[in-house]
Amino acid sequence: MTTLSIVFDESRCINCKACEIHCRQWHGLPMSLCRHIGDAPRPDTEGVIRLRMGLLHCVQCLRPHCLSACTHEAMRLDEDGIVHIDAERCTGCGDCLAACPYHALCRHPQTGKVFKCDLCRDRRAQGEEPACVAGCLTHALRLSDSPDDYKHAGKAVARALKLSRG
Repeated sequence: MTTLSIVFDESRCINCKACEIHCRQWHGLPMSLCRHIGDAPRPDTEGVIRLRMGLLHCVQCLRPHCLSACTHEAMRLDEDGIVHIDAERCTGCGDCLAACPYHALCRHPQTGKVFKCDLCRDRRAQGEEPACVAGCLTHALRLSDSPDDYKHAGKAVARALKLSRG
């Protein structure tokens, strides 16, 4: 099984949120499946002003807690190791939301059903990049199938989650 992941290069990101906009537009959602997290610019240990940023998104866990928490069989793992949600089967109970350690699943405000990033399965099937990657103006995002990048992506999302909590 491959380990696809979106790799975020903080040094290239200008926090323009083009990735979020492209994601929302492609999926027709009121919110993005990825969220930029940033804090106020602060001096680092050398006195250089820096803006710490992160990207919160589904890291496509190897043993997804959301999948095992879903009691309605609305979630499935595909051959690429990506968890998909069958909207027809999803009841919106939220068990998967509570199970995700990265808080990467969202509840649709109109339908109440849960949705998550599947790395734009439809776009990848046509040989295209995920919408967020394609929309990134500074190439701070890239899709990778490298196991090393997969490990790095998970750690980066964990740091972003910590940053979001202050």
